[in-house]
Amino acid sequence: MGDLIADAIKWGTQSGGTQIAFMNIGGVRASFLVNQISNGEAAGEITYTEAYNVAPFGNLLVSMDMTGQQIKDTLEQQYVVGRPGGRDALALGVSDGFTYTWDATQPQGSRVVPGTMMLNGAAMDMSATYRVGTINFLANGGDSFTGFTAGTNLLGGKEDLENLVDFLGAHPGVTPPADRVSGL
Repeated sequence: MGDLIADAIKWGTQSGGTQIAFMNIGGVRASFLVNQISNGEAAGEITYTEAYNVAPFGNLLVSMDMTGQQIKDTLEQQYVVGRPGGRDALALGVSDGFTYTWDATQPQGSRVVPGTMMLNGAAMDMSATYRVGTINFLANGGDSFTGFTAGTNLLGGKEDLENLVDFLGAHPGVTPPADRVSGL
């Protein structure tokens, strides 16, 4: 679900030039289930209530500039010993076109395998600037993802639930994406 929401964020921030989008898994509060019937709809249809259950917080979409190194540093914050709430590990959903490899056997701060961050099949340049989409909660360093606060050229966007509903309307029959993060 995190990757699907990241796809929706990327779609919703495309006017801001977003190339990659991220969503905190802690902010995804439900899943879309084919046989979940909430308002008499057909199996597989998603209602506004079901979308609200996924994204109930009223966050705003944000686009920003980040270097490849800043993105890597932010990805490394998926594992932070002593994170508030006792969640040392908290994954980020990633949008279509972005992949990387994670090695949980490496020490904190060194778990993104060097050279594996790829954007549309090309290795990312750690000194290049990329346009990143996310929600304002993360852009402000929420869930200890302080790496996002290094972003510059911030541009606000839609409310996340409104964006998700619009995304689902523009992508009927959406299915769960394949995993985009591989692990060693």
